Formats: sequence, structure tokens, C-alpha cells
Amino acid sequence: MAQRQTGAWLIRPATGTDRPAIRRLFARHLAELGYAPDTVKDADMVEFPGPYARAPNAFLVATGPGGRIVGMAGLLGGEIRRVYVRAGSRNRGVAKALVGQLAQRAREVGLKELWAVVAKSNLPIRRVLLGCGFSATGRSPASGPAQHCEVFACNC
Repeated sequence: MAQRQTGAWLIRPATGTDRPAIRRLFARHLAELGYAPDTVKDADMVEFPGPYARAPNAFLVATGPGGRIVGMAGLLGGEIRRVYVRAGSRNRGVAKALVGQLAQRAREVGLKELWAVVAKSNLPIRRVLLGCGFSATGRSPASGPAQHCEVFACNC
């Protein structure tokens, strides 16, 4: 997956050297959502970049001026995951660019459908997904602690 300049941000594949910055962003993301870390549910981030290093999976970061990581998003088995943008870089198209590039990756590797599980209270990512062609399904995950979430889906 190639780098792509989008406005003032460079969208590129994450590397192992990005791990500390990505883990800090992920911790901030969990805190903003009011979630405690969970090594089982968040195994993809504990083992990062492990699961994202195997095709068709991918993990992207957006870097701003000076190379600082300002956003991230992953594609894991057809699921868009871990979309997060730092507060100072929000509402500028970063999340939409990340999700759009992951959707392009999905099409390139032949995936037919993408989905995302999103907290019903997370209005910004809900708007991003709708803007990228996803639809709110009205369904919650069948079981577990994600009953407060809704599944979004998109045909590639």
C-alpha cells in the first residue's frame, strides 16, 4: 500500500517503529470513549503490528507537519477498526481519508463487504462512515460487551 498525500497530511502504512505512537493514540482513544483497556478485546493493538501485517489486513497512519502521527485506522478481516484522530486535527478530513484508503485497499484485494462496529454515542465516526458509503444497519453485535454499539456495513 503506497503513501498518499491528502491535504496537509501524509497517509501511509504503519510500521513497527510507529508502535509507541500508535499505542499512545489508542490509549487516548479508549480514554475519550470511557473504556478501560482490555487485553483480550484489544489483542490486535497489544500485538501490533502482528495481525495487520498479514494480507488483506492493513493499518494506516496520517502524519502531519514534522511527521507527527495525528490519526490512525485499521482493516482487519473486513472490519474497519481503531479509527482515531487527535483533537487538534479533527474535522479536516483525516478520518475520511484514512477510511477511504482502507476501503480502496479492500476493493484491491477483492473483499466484497466491509463493516465497522461503532459506539452509538460516537457521532463523529458515524458521520465519517456514512460519508464513505457505509450504512447504519440498526443491528448491535449479537453478544458481549458491545451492545451499546451498532454495526455499519458497506459493499465494496
